[in-house]
Formats: sequence, C-alpha cells, structure tokens
Amino acid sequence: MNRLRSASIALRRLLQAVCIGFLPFAVAASATSAPQIALPSHIGGVHGTIGVSDPGGPPPKYIPLPGHTLMLRDKVTGVLVDQVVSDVYGRYYFTPKALGTYELSWPAAAGWAAGVYPDDIVIDKGTVNPKLILLTRRPGYSVAVGTITLSDGSTPGLVDEYFGIESTPDVRVEAAGGALVSGPVRANADGTYAIAYRAKGVRRLRLQATIEGTAAAVAIGIPFGGMLRRDLMLPNAPPEVTSLHLANALGTGVRRAATGDVLVTQDDVSDPNGDPVSILWKAGQPSAAPLVTQIGNQTTWTIPNTPGTSRLYAVVMDGRGGYRKRSVSVTINKPIELFSGTLRNKTTGDPIQGGRVDVNGRQTFSEANGSWSLQVPVADDYLMSIYHADYALAGMRSDRGSVGRVWNMVPRKAEWIEPRLESRIIDDRVELQQSGRRGATVVLPADTMVDPAGNLPQGPLRVSLATLDLGDNEAVANWAARTPQGITGLISYGVISIEVTDSQGREYQVRPGGEALVSIPIMGLMPGDEIPEGAPQEIPIWSYIEEDGFWRETGRATLNRDQALYEGFVTHFSEINLDVTGADSAIRVLCDPSLLGMYLRVSDVPGDGIDYTNVKEGPLDSPLSVIWLVPPSQLVRLEVLTGPGGTVVSDVVIDRFDSANPAAGHIQQTSPDVLAGPSSVPVYPAYPYTDAPITVTIKWQAAPNPFFLHFKGVGNAADATDYFNLMNVAGNRGTLEDWWATNGFGIDGTVTPGAGEQYARTSFENHNDLGSGRDMHLYSRADGTKVAWVQNYGDFNQDHGNADLAALQFFGGATVCMEYSPMENASGDYVDASGALVNPADPAAVEAASVTKFFVFAEADTLPGTEFQISADLDGYGQKFVPNLCLNCHGGSASAPYTGPGDGQLNAYFRELDYETYHFPFGAPGPSAAEKAAFKTQNEIVYGSGSSLVSSAAIKEVIDIWYQGGALDVDQDDCIPIVGGVDPASIPSGWHYPANLEFDKFYCDVIAESCRTCHVAHDGIPFNTIANFDDSGFMEFYLNYYVSTTPSTGTMPHALITYRNFWLSESPFRPQSVLDFLLNNNL
Repeated sequence: MNRLRSASIALRRLLQAVCIGFLPFAVAASATSAPQIALPSHIGGVHGTIGVSDPGGPPPKYIPLPGHTLMLRDKVTGVLVDQVVSDVYGRYYFTPKALGTYELSWPAAAGWAAGVYPDDIVIDKGTVNPKLILLTRRPGYSVAVGTITLSDGSTPGLVDEYFGIESTPDVRVEAAGGALVSGPVRANADGTYAIAYRAKGVRRLRLQATIEGTAAAVAIGIPFGGMLRRDLMLPNAPPEVTSLHLANALGTGVRRAATGDVLVTQDDVSDPNGDPVSILWKAGQPSAAPLVTQIGNQTTWTIPNTPGTSRLYAVVMDGRGGYRKRSVSVTINKPIELFSGTLRNKTTGDPIQGGRVDVNGRQTFSEANGSWSLQVPVADDYLMSIYHADYALAGMRSDRGSVGRVWNMVPRKAEWIEPRLESRIIDDRVELQQSGRRGATVVLPADTMVDPAGNLPQGPLRVSLATLDLGDNEAVANWAARTPQGITGLISYGVISIEVTDSQGREYQVRPGGEALVSIPIMGLMPGDEIPEGAPQEIPIWSYIEEDGFWRETGRATLNRDQALYEGFVTHFSEINLDVTGADSAIRVLCDPSLLGMYLRVSDVPGDGIDYTNVKEGPLDSPLSVIWLVPPSQLVRLEVLTGPGGTVVSDVVIDRFDSANPAAGHIQQTSPDVLAGPSSVPVYPAYPYTDAPITVTIKWQAAPNPFFLHFKGVGNAADATDYFNLMNVAGNRGTLEDWWATNGFGIDGTVTPGAGEQYARTSFENHNDLGSGRDMHLYSRADGTKVAWVQNYGDFNQDHGNADLAALQFFGGATVCMEYSPMENASGDYVDASGALVNPADPAAVEAASVTKFFVFAEADTLPGTEFQISADLDGYGQKFVPNLCLNCHGGSASAPYTGPGDGQLNAYFRELDYETYHFPFGAPGPSAAEKAAFKTQNEIVYGSGSSLVSSAAIKEVIDIWYQGGALDVDQDDCIPIVGGVDPASIPSGWHYPANLEFDKFYCDVIAESCRTCHVAHDGIPFNTIANFDDSGFMEFYLNYYVSTTPSTGTMPHALITYRNFWLSESPFRPQSVLDFLLNNNL
C-alpha cells in the first residue's frame, strides 16, 4: 500500500490552484463538453444519512444516528409533505415525491439543535441524495461518543431483516443513584453511539450501555459543551459455533437429499459465559416461511419438492446480545456432478489441447483452447487425473465437484533412447536453471522396459521427465499412501514425473525383476548445503498408482549428503516420490462469506517439527471444507490468497478450536501459523468433517459488519409480499412458467423475435458485481415493453467456473426477472399510475406509463414451475427482501406501502451489460464475435429510445460510448488507451479535461472499474461527470470522515464482490488512487 508523500498538502493545493484553476473553472473549460442525454422529468425519492462528527474516532470519523426525525416540506407552500425517522444505519428514506422543490429539515431533539439542509431539494430527475447531515449540539449540552463491543471485540446485537431482528444497545446517562439525565438513545448497527446530555447541578455522572439485560457502565465527566469519547465493553461474548449441519435419520451428515426427505439439524454450539443458547431457523424457500425455534439439540426439515439447492438459515443467540449467523444447504435430486477447467502450460501459459481428464472412470479431452467439462454420477469421493504425454500428471482427490479451475501443467523434458542400451536421462530443463533448482537423473539399464504384454520394444522409446517443485503446487495433489498397515500420510523430500512410451503412444514399464536408478535432489538444496534435521539416511521410494490415487512403496533410496540428494532403485514408473510416512491430521475450515472464492495456501512453518516442502493451494469454495493430510501436532501456515498464486490477503482473522479442549473455546490466532491437532482417524474425514481434531474459522476483518445491500433501506416480509401482490395483481406471474408465458417466452424460456422485436441470450460469470454465473435473456417486445430474466449459477464467489455452469444451465440458483411495462389491473390490462387504462397499441402511451418491476423465483434446477419469492440471498450473508434488495444496483426508491398502481413507480433501471468485467465459459479469454453481437443486442434493449426511462441517462451515455462505430460495431470501446493517455471518445465527456489528463486516468482506473458498477444507475449520484462526483459530497465524506493519510476499509462499495475488488485491487490500488486524486485536484 502506498503512503502519501510528506510534502505540504496546503502548498501543493496552492500551486495547483495557480496552474489549473479550481474545479468549477476546470470543468467549465473542458474542451470536449457535449450535451448530456436529457430524460423526461420524473418523480424521485430523497435518501441520505444523518450523524455526528467524530474527528477523534476511527474511520469513518462520524457516527450514524438512528431514530432522528427528518421532514420534507413543499418549498413554495411550506406544507409538510412527509417525515421519516432514520434507521439503524443512520439512513433516511423519503418515498418518491412529485416534481417540485422541497426543504429538508430536522427538529431539535435530545440535545441536538434543529437545522435546515442548506440546498433546495429539487425533484425532477429521479432520486435525490443530499450530502451527509451532521448534527450540532444545543448550547449547554455535552456529547459522549464511542463504540460498544462484546468482550471478544465483536459488535453486540444483530440486524437481520429476514429474521425480523433489530437488536442494538441502548445508551443512557445517569446521575448518582440512577436518576436519568439523558437517553436512552440507540446505538447504530455498528455499535457506535452519540448521546447529548446536560447535567445542571449534578457532580457525578455515569454512561451506561445495555442490550438484552447485559449492561456496562463507565464514569464520565461534565465537560460543559465539549465532546468526550467513552468506549464500553459489555461483559458477554457471543456463542461459539463449531459445527452446524444437516443429517439423515442415521445421524450421517448429508449435502444431498431427495424431495420429501426429512433431515435433522445437528450442531456443536457452546457459550463462553455458560449462557443457555437457542437457535432460530428459517428456510430460504419459500421465503415467507415461518421461524422455527430449535427445541433440544435438533429440529427437523422436510426437503421441498423442487430439484435444486435449498438453504436453511440459522441465528444462534444467547439472550444477552450475543449472536452468530450460519446457513446450511442441500442439493435436491442431483444425479450428476460437474467438473470443468482449463489446461495450460505452466511455463508459457499456452492452452493445452488433447489432455485426457479422468474422473471416477469418466473421460474427456481438452479442446484447442485448453477447456474441458465432464459430468459424472454423484459420489462421496472423486478422483481426478489429468494426463498428457508432454506434461506431468495432475489431479486431486475431492469430495465435491470442481468447475472452472485452471490447471497449470508442468512440461516434461522428452528424450528418445535406444532401449537395448543403457540410457542416462537428466532433467536439465531451462525452467530449473532459471529458478535455481536442480533436476533429477534416471538411469535405465539395457532391456529394462516392457510393454503391457511384457514384450521388449522393437524401436526407440520416448522418455519424458520432470522434477517437480512441491513448493509451487506442482505435484499431483494426493499425499496419502496405501501400506499393509492401512492408509497413511506422506512427507516428501522430492518428487519426479516420468513416463516411457513408444512411437504409438503405448506406455512401457520396468520389467518384472528389473529396476531403474533414480537420483532426486532434496527440494531447495544444492551440493554442500546443510541437510535438514530429521532427514533419514534411508527413505522409501513411492510410486503413484493412478487407478486408486494412492502411493505405494516401490523401492528404497539412500541419502548422498555431499550432493544433497537421494539415490535408489525403483520398479515402477509414474510419479516417483521420496517420502517418510506417518500419521496425518486434518483441519476443519469454516469460511465467512467475505472470503469465499479466494484461495487457501497451506504450507510448513520452518523450524517447527518436521520441515517439509509440500505447499497445497486450493479454492475456498464452500463455507465448510477440510484440509487433509497435514503433519500432526505441529504448526501449519494458513494464508488466504486473492486467487491461484495470488497476493496474500491481509487482515484475515483465524480462530482455532481444539475438540480435545472445548473449555478453551475459540481462540483468535495472533499469526497465520496454526497448531495442527493429533492424527485424525480416518485419514480423510468425511463431511461434515467432525473427525478433524482442529476447527479453524477464517474471516476477512476488513469486511464491514455487514452493511452490504442495505443502501436502499431495510425491507420486511409484509412490504415485500404487498409488492409482489401489486406486481401480480392479475394472478399471472405466480411461477416462472407463468411469468414466461405472460411475457411472450416459450416453455424453455427463449424467444423467436418477431417484427420490431429483439432478443438475445448470453452466459458469463459476473466478476465485478455478484460473482455468480448468469444465464441472461433480454427481450424487447413489439409494444415497446422490455423484459429480462436471468438465472444465477454457483455461489456468489467469483469462481470462473460459474460461467461454465451458466452456459450448461447446470443446477441453477435463484432466477431474477424484470419488466419495463405499465402496471396492470386485475384483468391484466395496462393502467397508468392513476389506474386509468392505457392503450396497448399506442407506443407513446405505453412508454409514458411504463415502470421497472422486479420478480424473484426460487432456486431450482427444473425452472418452469418454480414459485415466486419475496427475498433472495445474493452474497451469502442472508436473505434480503424485494424490491429494496434490487434497488441497490438498479437505482430508484422503495415506495411502500404498495397499495395501488402509483406505488409501482420505483424509478429503477435496466442495467448495461459490461462484458469487459465478465469471465466467459470454458476458459475463453473474452467473448466471441457472436457473443459480442448478442451483448450489443442486449444493450440496445437496455438503451431503449433516447427518452425511455428503461435506463438512466448515465447508462445510455456509457452504451453510446461503447458502440460509436455504427451498426456493425460490436466492440465495447471503453477507456481505450492512446499515446499519452486515454482516447477522449471512450470516456464520458464530463470527465475529459485536456489541461489535466489525470481526470481521464482516474475515471478509467477507479470510476469505470468500481464506482460505475452501481452509481451509474443512481440518478442523483451517477458519477458520470467530474462535477457530479465533486458535488455529490462523496469526496468530502471520503477525505474528511473516512481517511486521513492512509486508505482504510469501510462500507463502500456497497456489494461484497465490488467491495472486494476495490479494496484488494492492485496496480493501481484504487483506494490510494482516490486519495491521491482528491489531494492533487482540490476536491
């Protein structure tokens, strides 16, 4: 992370002011200004945040305040139009109001002065977003601010709209004897508070925080008009959840079930304070399901009758302000599992064609682009092997499918030999020399090799050899051996890959009674280096048996200390490994949604126990997984990476739980080095991995608590139900099949467009938004209405394989549908906001009455009959209610209560499809020409006419920029680099200022990559011009209330994947780019 330069900011700003003028002048002088797209005037809501400045506190240096009243008055008449109360996040939401000018104000309350927002609220182009409102204290009042935590440092209480829980601490100021001086006031969802108080004639005061009967108090002074900070720690820690899973009637943990099965919940839950713990359960489907309180240690769950994935959500609570959230899921009626990926040459990065992939006996071959996919019957265990004559064997053992993974195959040296003569093959590949490693040597005596029938070769043989780097994840990822005593683990001192074939590709092996000499350098050592302590003088040689995925002893090797290598004879060729055996342990991994989709690297901690070079690296592809085969009772290093071979993610918190010492509870690690437990039995613990002696919980501390997808207000089941009933007033959208039929789709969800119509389908992984696979369908109908449906695939975790799932329509998740059309009456006729009929044959009338509508249908593999849902889980943090959930990225304002057609106008928009931010199926580096054409058709549907409110003006501008080349242009021309900067035509004109090309660069580095993902749909803050970016107040907030000299994480961006992409970005590190841009340009 870059640090700010120490030069005087004030002097720099002065010099910049002289050179380029302050921002308003700079924008006015832009040489490429162009008129912005003008949409018709339309109603909008008013959304903002109210709080108190906290300059001495941690970022964001202000405290959002719940429970404060805000009023909206007609500026002309002075009539009070509406008043609202700020929510638990300190946010306020006025539903859409008529066109006009309004005054925003707030009354005096609880020691805070009344005030009026300094600018008029002008509603004519959708939602208005006033800048942050900071309250001032009334004369004679003092203010106490601070943070309330539980004893483990976590935030007390819980805000969860799906469970209807909104628990935060109350804060009060009391005099001696308990007399109330001020309060109680409510702390916000993040546990911070501000309370104003006046204490005439009182000598001693105390501040008290209370939640669900648990209280903490601290003495405070009487600063008479000042501000003081008092943090409070409540004497309680939240419950600890070591295991929470589903089991069948026999008590066996399950991840798959059949419709109608009755499963039971099983848990290992404790409380550090000995409090009784209860669990609330709620099914994700249907999303109107009732709460179920667990009785005893389990509850039952009957599996729905829809094939797909079904989830059960849990809230674990101690009744004293301590909460934990978890979820479990099962796949229903899933007969097959999908494996897919891409094979690449590790040295060159080139795709590998013709690689044979075998999973549990099923086979396929990689295509010219290296991609492959394979469907196999579901099983509890999968053995994957990847073969190619020019590369070392790759593969893994797993208990789940794997999609989209890139397999970097290690090229072997190939050499032709005369098998009737002794041959000496040395691995002298350039890659070894470049990395400072040594290669192995193999000596084949004359007439040693025979074919499968035992025949000597009739011509030359091809020997391919590679010495593998265990520290770079090169060897086949199965480190278990089968011995006469059973299955055991291996600790390797070196491994090679060798294969011998003839000109026809037939494989040759060492003849019975024969043997070959191998010399394998000890990993990381050169001749004369000190041999690691514990390295045995004699060591077994193991060969990998591809049929069952285990190693078997096939020889013995002796240590050559001078040369730092082992030499020995082998009787079988494949992958050859020098290992010592021993019992192995397993570590159970619980992963927070903040890290799902990233990679976990497992490696040795030098100097502790047995030193080993094996490094394991794999995706965190599930909230519950396991690390198999680690040395017992010694330290193992666990590091989270941004991707395969990526950067280590900082601020990862690891908690360790030892099942042999449950009284110690979950202990937070001070480093990534975790002490493994004793040996585990069996070696491969099965799901839910409760046989693993150690459980670790990993979470990204930088993730907010979690504020994601609440930006448009906290929804509730009643409003969501009313919204759906209003959208479905004609009763013709209760299932996806109904929705398809109503909107002109066929029984398979596709359309053959007629005259004046457009339709296109695309499949991709949305890497900068939700991170799921998406099968996207958009349709522009003859009457001018627009409709779209998209099914999500895979988890919301940026797994590239999610694109494969979408393209194959393999076991999908929730389906989201949108319409841009007029409201309807009970007969299905179009009506306007007043309920008057709209002529469907009049395109202008249809357009004028059209609004954007949202529908969600259940997670299901068999789509047509799936029923509507009033909520969805789009990030793993739990269900949130429609339409508020949708508005976070589609803009607009919730307008509850939903009682009539006028309440259907949310001012939300269809969104552009930005293929530069997608990943494509089967390893494709980008969209094909046909896919580009389909995206253009979809974007034309999103664009509509120049005056259509199907999309915002800022969205239309982006689409205009993308497709400047006319009808045949299908490339998205976004931020095109040219000598000295960026092509001005490829960015919004409001960001181009010829005298300061830093504006162009900042737009491309930050706005287009991160902010645009959501802001472009929000009318008041689209960030489509530098002036809007500055006027929005966002920069003032970021600089003054959020960071000082170093970027630090916070609550924006407001969706998990976009947030991760922003705060984990590299080259440039976008938060630093924001900070530098602000300081360099007088913002």
